[in-house]
Amino acid sequence: MTSNFASDSLTNNYYHEIAARALVLNDSVLFRLANNKSITWSKKLRDSTKLANNYWDLGDFFDFNGKKDSAYYAYNKAKKIYEANHNDFYQGRMLLNMAIIQSDIKDYTGSEITSIKAIKLLEPLKKHFQLYSVYNNLGIVLNELEDYRAALEYHQKAFGYQKKIEGEHTLKENSYNNIGIVYKNLKEYARAISYYNQALKRKDLDQANPKLYAMLLDNKAYSQFKLGETRAVEDLLKRSLKIRDSIGDTSGYTINLLHLAEYYAYKKDTLKALQFAKKAENIAIENKNNRDLLSALWYLSQIDQKNQYTYSQRHIILSDSLLKQERIIRNKFTRIRFETDKFIERNIDLSEKNKWLLYGGCTILALGVVFWLVRKQRMNKLMLKMTVQQKELNDQIYNTMLKQQTAINDAKNKEKEKISRELHDGVLSELHHTRVRLSKISEDDNDVLESILSRQVNSLKKIEHDIRKVSHSLHRQSLSNLDFDQTLSGLIEKNRNLNNYQLVYVNDGEIQWELVSNIVKMNVYRILQENLNNINKYAYAKEIKIKLKEAEKHVHILISDDGIGFNPNRASKGIGLKNMKARVEELGGNIEIISSKGNGTKVKIDIPLFNSKK
Repeated sequence: MTSNFASDSLTNNYYHEIAARALVLNDSVLFRLANNKSITWSKKLRDSTKLANNYWDLGDFFDFNGKKDSAYYAYNKAKKIYEANHNDFYQGRMLLNMAIIQSDIKDYTGSEITSIKAIKLLEPLKKHFQLYSVYNNLGIVLNELEDYRAALEYHQKAFGYQKKIEGEHTLKENSYNNIGIVYKNLKEYARAISYYNQALKRKDLDQANPKLYAMLLDNKAYSQFKLGETRAVEDLLKRSLKIRDSIGDTSGYTINLLHLAEYYAYKKDTLKALQFAKKAENIAIENKNNRDLLSALWYLSQIDQKNQYTYSQRHIILSDSLLKQERIIRNKFTRIRFETDKFIERNIDLSEKNKWLLYGGCTILALGVVFWLVRKQRMNKLMLKMTVQQKELNDQIYNTMLKQQTAINDAKNKEKEKISRELHDGVLSELHHTRVRLSKISEDDNDVLESILSRQVNSLKKIEHDIRKVSHSLHRQSLSNLDFDQTLSGLIEKNRNLNNYQLVYVNDGEIQWELVSNIVKMNVYRILQENLNNINKYAYAKEIKIKLKEAEKHVHILISDDGIGFNPNRASKGIGLKNMKARVEELGGNIEIISSKGNGTKVKIDIPLFNSKK
C-alpha cells in the first residue's frame, strides 16, 4: 500500500511539472490535459497543497487568456484550500490576484474589499513585494472611483514598500507614473508632468522596462497637450507609438493613436485625426478589444461630423453591452463569495459537532497508537524495500539516458569496424601477396635486383605494420565504453541553448568514468541537473561557471553563479536542496552551499568515485 502511494505521488508530481512547463510555453492543450490529471490525482491522494497549487496554475492560465471569471473562480478555489491549511502568505497572494481581476472588470468596490483582506494577511508577514502590489492596486481602484486623495495615499504607501524590495526593478518609476495619472485626472497637469519626469530620469528605463517607458512618454505628452504646451507633444507621442508597436503593446498602441487623433483635431488637421482614429478602431476590432473600440468610437463621433450619429449609436450600443457583461461577471463573483461564506459557516457548525466526537476520537486514537506500534516494524521493512527499488529505478533511468547517447555513437562505431575490416581483409591481404611475389622474384635474379626488391619488400612490411596498427586502434575504439563526459556536455549544452545566460563548463578530462558505477554517475548527473534547475528558476543569473576536477579518487564539483543569492538556512527546507543533499550523502560525499542575498551562490561538492556508501 505504501509503495503504491509513493508511486501515485510520483505520477502526480510528473503531471504537475508537465503542466507548469506547458504554462510557461503557452501550450494550452498540453496544460489543460496535465493540469486536469494532476487535480484528479491530488484529490485522490488528498494532497491539498498540490491541489491548491494546481488551481493557482489554472487561474494564471485563464487570466493570461482573458477569461477573467474562470480565473477568479480558480484563484478562489486555491484560496479556500490555503485558508484551510492556515497558509496566510499564499492565501494573501490569491486574494491579491482576485482583487486585480475585479479591478480589470471594473468591480472597483469588490476589488477594494478584497485588497484590504489581502493586506491583513500580508502585513504581519512583512511580504514587501506583495504589499507593494496590493497598495498599488488600491491606488488604481480609488483613482477609478474618483477618490483621488485616497488614491494618492495608497500610491504613497506602495512607494514606501518599493524602497524595501531588494534587487533591480522599476517599481519606483511605476509608482511615479501612477501618481502622475492621479494628478492628471485632477487636472493638475503640471504636477503630473513633474512625476512623469521623475520616472524618466532613469537613463536605462527604455531597456529595463520599454512598456513603462513608452507609457510615460505618452502620459507626459498628453498632459503637456492638456496644459497647452504643444511644442514637443507630437514628437513624444510618435516616439511612444513607435516603441509600443515594436514590443507588441497593442492596447497602448491604440491609446497612442487616439491621443494623436485628438492632437491633430486640435490642430484642425481633420484628415490626419480621422486617419489615426480609424486605425485605432480597426486595431481594436481586429484584436477584439471592446474597451479600446469604445474609446475609438467616442473619438470618431467627435471628429467625424458627417458620420457622428452612426458612431454615437455604435458607441451607445457597445457601452450598454459592456455594462451588461460587467454586471453578469460581478454577479458571478458575488455568488462565488457567497458560496465561500456559506462554506465558512458550514465549517463552524461542523466544528461544534466535532467537539462531541472528541472524546470518542481520543479513545480511537489510543487504540490507533497501539496498532501503529505493531505495524511500525512492518513499515520499516517496506521502506527498506522501497529504498532498494528506488536504487534499481535510478539505474534504469541512467541506463535509459545512456541509450540515447549510445544510439549516436553506434553509427560511428559501425563505420570504424567496417574500415578496420576493409583495411585488414582487403588492403593488407593484397599487400601481403604482393610482398610474397616480390620475394620469389628475388630468389631467381641477380644480386642487384635482389637488393632493390629486398628494400621494396621491407617497405611493404612497414606499410602492413602501420595499417595493422590503425585497424587495431579503430577496432579497440569501437569497443570502448560510452563517454559519460558526452552526457554531461549534453546537459550543459541543453541549458546553455534554452536560457539567456553565459555558461562556462570546465572538465579536466582526467576522470575515468568507465570505471565508475552507474549509481555514482547517475547521481552526479542529477546533482548538476538540480543545480541548473534551481539557477533557472530562482537565481536570475547572467553568468554560471561549472568545474569538474578529479583528485585522489574524488570528483570535486564547483558550481557558481552571479544571481540574486539567498539565505541557505531559510531555504534548507526546499525539496530540491533536500534531494541534492541526500544524493551527496548517499554517495558518502560532502556539500557546502555559500550564498547571501545580492552576492550570488557557490555550491562545493566532494564525492568519492569508487567507495560510495551503499
